[in-house]
Amino acid sequence: MVFVVAVAAATACTRYVFPEPAAPRRPTAVSASAGRTWDAAIEEIADGNAPITQLQRESGYLNTDVVRATNSDADTLAECWHVKHMGADTLIGPTHAFYNIVVRGDSSHATVKVNARFTNVEYESRGPLVVGCVSRGLWERRTEAAIKARAEGTNSIGAAAP
Repeated sequence: MVFVVAVAAATACTRYVFPEPAAPRRPTAVSASAGRTWDAAIEEIADGNAPITQLQRESGYLNTDVVRATNSDADTLAECWHVKHMGADTLIGPTHAFYNIVVRGDSSHATVKVNARFTNVEYESRGPLVVGCVSRGLWERRTEAAIKARAEGTNSIGAAAP
């Protein structure tokens, strides 16, 4: 009887807290042509081994397939939810990501914007449970900086796949 009461009390203290939506971001300005920036974006994605599902140079749009979020800092890239239990606060990070890149510009200047969507997939007996996560914008900014560096001919910092 005491065990049942203790378990009921412990589960009653568990709270799931979901993050607020991320604020919109502006694209990164690149001092290179749109064509050179486009090529740099493709090279950056190829270095990260992300499978490209859509490639539309005319519109400046590149989309990837889902990749596993394998970085050791995946929970710093996006927040899926917090589990608050008996004074502890555990952050649950993403397990998967897919992203798109938009390049705009002309023969002398361009902009690049990376949009990532992170998810956490938990496999249960009923099937997979997929929860959308809120990106912190870190991976997007890193990738934009790496594309900018490649396009401008400076040293690339390399963002790699999430």
